[in-house]
This record gives sequence, structure tokens and C-alpha cells, in this order.
Amino acid sequence: MIASLGPRNLARIRSALLVARCTAAAILSYAVADALGLGHPVWAVVSALIVSQETARETRRSFLWRAAGTLIGTGAALPAAVLLMPDPAHPLTATGAAVAICAAIARRWPRMRVCLWTAPLVILTATTDHSILYTAAQRSGEVLLGGMVGAAIHLLLDYAVIRRLAQNWNDRDDATPMLPASEPAQPEVPASGRGRH
Repeated sequence: MIASLGPRNLARIRSALLVARCTAAAILSYAVADALGLGHPVWAVVSALIVSQETARETRRSFLWRAAGTLIGTGAALPAAVLLMPDPAHPLTATGAAVAICAAIARRWPRMRVCLWTAPLVILTATTDHSILYTAAQRSGEVLLGGMVGAAIHLLLDYAVIRRLAQNWNDRDDATPMLPASEPAQPEVPASGRGRH
């Protein structure tokens, strides 16, 4: 069915889907983050685009690793900030400690490298207006929200388009008129055997 489209047409469809998914993910992730009042919606957009991969399986895997890395980076940033950053104007010690922890983790699990920039993101956007816990929840929320939006759009759009293509090809196959069945061929009698009883 879909395979009958041929590899070139399937590649074009996948390319068009990637463009559509990335565009939709960027717009929707920003709109949702902004509507929720998150302080830096740009991180939702970045996350939505980073998790958008070629296939649904790769996108899902990318989102899961990104979510895990984000939570680890946030988990490293919080104690570092509480213990080593009494004033947001002096973040270097806390940033160094959090990044060192995250680098050791990313060295062991490279797919969680997002923790390396999540930790400084949390620490360096802290202000005296809010607690570090509030800042961590905001940054983590932005990244996780964007990743969820990107993954959801991929799954929904791919599913809808691929399912529609399959339905169209099924309908086309059903509409193709059946050729009349030919009469079974009669066995040919050898010339030398004709007329004998």
C-alpha cells in the first residue's frame, strides 16, 4: 500500500512532514509556554525543535532522554545554588559545581548531555525576585513542555498523514475494476494422439 508509493515519493512525504512538524512545534510550543506565563518561552521552542527527529520512534527516544537530562540538570542545579550561591549576582561557584556533576553523568550517559546546559540555565537565570526553586520549575517546565509539544505533534501528524495515505491507496485499489477472469486453458492434445480410441 504505502510502500507502493516508491522510495522517492516516501522520502518527499517525510521531508514535507518534517518541515510541517517543526513549524507547528515551534509555533505551538511558544504559544502554550506564553499562555502559561513561563518566563522564557524560547526554551520551549528550542526543546520542541531539538526533539523533532526523522521518525516517530527517534522523536520519542529523543524526548525521553531530553526529559531525563533536564530533570538531572535541574536536580544538580538546585543544591549547588542553595549551598554555593547566596546571591544570584555571584553564580560562578554554583555553576561550576553543577556542571561538574552533570559532566560526570553525561560522560557515562551521553544522551543526557542536555543536563550540561540545563544546570547553568537554571542557575544563571535566577534572580532575587524569585526563589531558586521557582526558577528551576520555570526552566524545567519550559524545556519539558516544548519537548512534549514537539513529540506530540510528530506522533499526531505522522499518524494522520500516513493513515490518510493508506486509506487513499486502499480506496484506489478498491476502485480499480477487476479484469474478467480468463477461461481456463484447455490441455493441448498432441497431433499424434488425435483420432485414436
